[in-house]
Amino acid sequence: MHSTTKKSIALIAIAVPMLAILFLCVAFLVGAKDTETQSWLYVAKTSELPGDGTPIMKTVSVTQFDAWTRLPDKPICQVFVRKSLSADAASVMYTWHHDGFKIPLRYDPITQRYVSICWNVTFDLQGKEVTGKGSIPSDLSVTQLPAKVIDDVVWVRLDGVRY
Repeated sequence: MHSTTKKSIALIAIAVPMLAILFLCVAFLVGAKDTETQSWLYVAKTSELPGDGTPIMKTVSVTQFDAWTRLPDKPICQVFVRKSLSADAASVMYTWHHDGFKIPLRYDPITQRYVSICWNVTFDLQGKEVTGKGSIPSDLSVTQLPAKVIDDVVWVRLDGVRY
């Protein structure tokens, strides 16, 4: 064999394993799931929701993986979800108001409104503040979240939420 052929074989013998290692590293990094890429998250099945539009509280979770291992789901937040009466759609909103402070809400089925647990503030089913007699409007609202229904499943997008 000529020295050029020996050098070529040696170069190939070194280059192939190096390229394979490089390929595996790139595949691992590209395949690693960033939690923010999971744009639409499961909330509930529409068949679980009351038909009269009453909201229920559900936990939104994100699926987790560690290399090839499926880990338990990580709870992100809780939301109120309700079936829309007019069409096959759903409304999803956070279970708090005043985003910076995340003041909790509860749903009052008698008044059909969301009530702040800490402040004397109520919100309608669309998340707009309802001012009562003698109350001062505070321009608060509950954040409505982008939601869609596909094949009896309600999905929500949590824009700007880090998890």
